[in-house]
Amino acid sequence: MTEHPSTDEYGRLWAHVKTLPWTALVTTGRAGTDFFQSLLDSHPEIFVFSGGHFFHQFWDNAQTVKYGGPLVLDDILDEYIGSHIHKLHSRYDVLEQKGELGEDANQEIDIDLGVFRMHMRGLLENAELNSRNFLTALLTAFDMCLGRDVQRKNAFFHHAHRIGHIARIRRDFPDCKVLCMIRDPRANYVSGVEHWRSYDPKTDNPSYPIYIIWRAVDEMGTLRGLPANDVAALRLEDLGDRPTLEAVCAWLGISYDPALERSTWGGLRWWGDKLSERRIPKEETGYSPTMVRNRWQDRLGAVDKFVLNHVLAPMIDAYGYDRGPGYAAAWAPAVAIAILIPTCYERRYLAPAYLWERLRQRDLRALIRPFWHPLRRMHLFYGWLARRHFGSYAPPRWLRAEAPGEAAQ
Repeated sequence: MTEHPSTDEYGRLWAHVKTLPWTALVTTGRAGTDFFQSLLDSHPEIFVFSGGHFFHQFWDNAQTVKYGGPLVLDDILDEYIGSHIHKLHSRYDVLEQKGELGEDANQEIDIDLGVFRMHMRGLLENAELNSRNFLTALLTAFDMCLGRDVQRKNAFFHHAHRIGHIARIRRDFPDCKVLCMIRDPRANYVSGVEHWRSYDPKTDNPSYPIYIIWRAVDEMGTLRGLPANDVAALRLEDLGDRPTLEAVCAWLGISYDPALERSTWGGLRWWGDKLSERRIPKEETGYSPTMVRNRWQDRLGAVDKFVLNHVLAPMIDAYGYDRGPGYAAAWAPAVAIAILIPTCYERRYLAPAYLWERLRQRDLRALIRPFWHPLRRMHLFYGWLARRHFGSYAPPRWLRAEAPGEAAQ
């Protein structure tokens, strides 16, 4: 829609969208949030934007918002566009490779900024200028610029990405549901450490693997304070299963649509982000099994797997992942000892060549970290060991196709 709707038409559109339900998407690491959103991208019944969107972080820190005077829509729009140009002209989203969209990887999303501003002004003409209304208008205007039928939409899908942002989002949208993407925590661990290390040298340090495994397992625990029916977990490994996607659609309040079989941004085929190791086969337009094959069983050492299989048993069982050596409760004493052994990622920084180089540079902090951070990891793992045997684990419910007889239980 590029023509100028009348004031009445904008009013009808705003009356339709302002009360629609919201769902926020968050992740426990490299668990497929961008890919899942790309499956929803062309769905005719739901609003989505262009990838992870830290909108409230922008709003709360925007100079045009916090300076203290009356809010000026055009000024806020200018500041927003300046800091989010990659969302509107996708060639600037280099990490997600959105300048290489389409069947021949040579297309991009190129929103007409003049038309975008026109739609934002029209939608918000008679609405209070606040973060809730601005974000609602933003997703609506984006779809209007793409020529999509706004009147067919009956839900909003906001890729918040970080679990820590949910409290702020629910201040604007108190009934907002939360969908948390998960993955086998052992695969998530390997993917997070190794992909980021190869992409961003700053993550090549002894503390980062601890953050990655904590995020894969424990970060979604902060969602326990929300109403149980408002939170669900979705496995990356299930995104190729149509019955599961049908269950997800029912939870989101939309119908199943064939668009879910294609990974797109702005309706253009997406080939994956810059961190992905493997090129998606051309014939796999939607879910691709290659995206979950990171060979974590080969990359983690035997002791690492032995420990993780045991201490992560509650999560492994709750979400149906495969057990492995060390899982049985009787292995607890051996696991307690094995936790003391440096992990495969810690040994990288305990290597004599690494320590010698830090010593030669007289970098005392870098010399201490390889010995300090394993103690932090041990503290985390012993906590998980205790929780397995003496505590409880109450994760968000697993959103999946209903198993036979499950409804009656």
